[in-house]
Amino acid sequence: GQGNMDAAQPDCIMFTVGAGSKAVHKDYEDTSDAKPAPTSLLQGAAALGFRQGSYRGYMVGDRLTDLQAGAACHCKVILVRTGVGVQTEATMAQSGEEISGFLGTVDNLAAAAKLILSDLGQLD
Repeated sequence: GQGNMDAAQPDCIMFTVGAGSKAVHKDYEDTSDAKPAPTSLLQGAAALGFRQGSYRGYMVGDRLTDLQAGAACHCKVILVRTGVGVQTEATMAQSGEEISGFLGTVDNLAAAAKLILSDLGQLD
């Protein structure tokens, strides 16, 4: 069954926007907070009222840097095959890259939500 799938809502959505080299010359571009740095995830946790180090959430992403950022925050991580996820999956398989807290690979965000709810024990 769908369990709580219809009622699933995110607690917080954080995203980063970068124009890269098209807008700012690379010598002046500050990428210190770019993934795989966990800065945006930690800001999201703080926005939810969690103390640093106390939040254990989930990171869903299509890039290795997404997964690395999640792992740096002790999140459980899920690779999604949308975007560049198929290429990331192939790269990880070829390199043998292992990510701490890796739950698995899914085809889309709905499948990621289902995996998260299953991990939380909230699916029938």
